[in-house]
Amino acid sequence: MSKPKTTSKTKKTIVIKMRKAHRILVLTMFSLLFLFMLAAMIYVITSSKFEIGIILMLLAIPTFLFLPFPLYYATWQIVFDADGIQKRLFGVNCKKHPWTQVKEVRSAWLISERNYGISIIFKNRKTIHFRMDCENAEAAKKLILSHCSITEHRGMI
Repeated sequence: MSKPKTTSKTKKTIVIKMRKAHRILVLTMFSLLFLFMLAAMIYVITSSKFEIGIILMLLAIPTFLFLPFPLYYATWQIVFDADGIQKRLFGVNCKKHPWTQVKEVRSAWLISERNYGISIIFKNRKTIHFRMDCENAEAAKKLILSHCSITEHRGMI
């Protein structure tokens, strides 16, 4: 006796991230910059007669100002699933946009990044962009095509 087939829908989740090599490079470069600034701070403190607090503050300000950039690059993600699209940043989930809220999806050559990119525009005028060289970009494009069409643009997005 054969078993009846069950129609169970598996929710396919696709997570787009920047390429691993790029994430590692950005974090490595920032770490080296941070260590260089720390060494410079130690050198200035040990060799000068300035007030330590002022020196620490002056040298620490650029480090703290640039800290969000590599963290942004390393933690940026877009999650696609059957329910919709959601952006993650710094480990925090942003508002989830259902597929019914997608107004238009555009694909174009990004001159500044020398790669193709996809831009998803929602009815509330919010936009999510990703490049086609990101991890899982092709799988995300297929999922987008299963829900809506992608318009090819000649110019920039």
